[in-house]
Amino acid sequence: SLLGIFVFGPLGADDAAAFLGQINVRGTLVRVLSLHQSSLSETFQHNPMRGMLDGTLWTIKYEFDCYVCVAILWVFGLLRRGPVTALLIALTAGLALQRIGVFTPPAIDHGVPAILVSSPANWPRLFSFFFAGAAFYLWRDAIPKSPALLLVSVLVLAFGMGIGGAEFAMLTGGVYCLFCAALSSGRTPRLFGRKVDLSYGIYLFG
Repeated sequence: SLLGIFVFGPLGADDAAAFLGQINVRGTLVRVLSLHQSSLSETFQHNPMRGMLDGTLWTIKYEFDCYVCVAILWVFGLLRRGPVTALLIALTAGLALQRIGVFTPPAIDHGVPAILVSSPANWPRLFSFFFAGAAFYLWRDAIPKSPALLLVSVLVLAFGMGIGGAEFAMLTGGVYCLFCAALSSGRTPRLFGRKVDLSYGIYLFG
């Protein structure tokens, strides 16, 4: 983040000095160290997504909180199939209720609480996908890699998108398709002879 702010930000600004001059160093450091976006926008003004210095970093706080949840589950001996599956079902139910307007989690977007924790308004959606992956991993020896299941998953995706339920189709069929794709190649990306995973870094830096 700091590299993006102090190197890429000025390079993408029409006036590098003006961009650097509008930085609130203390506030920016607090945001970066608490895993939030810098909120700096006076750069890349001529891009299709104007002023997006670190737009892709908005998920980092949620991902960190998901890892905290995993640690809490482990401490209490709940990092097992049953509890994780129950948590996934509860999160998915919360997402469904949120989408139909029955359940509205609070939004935390300012002050000390926002520094400490991600906004609950996005927990049902983002945590559902995280724990869908976790549940698939824990059930990996019971879920076969099957062309028939892959076809069913593709149909689930197509049907879900057709009726406006893409999120829920992605949580089931989409996750299965993703794992099938990821596990269908034995190729390992390498950089200077070492195994690397470039996908996440490429995503984070847009």
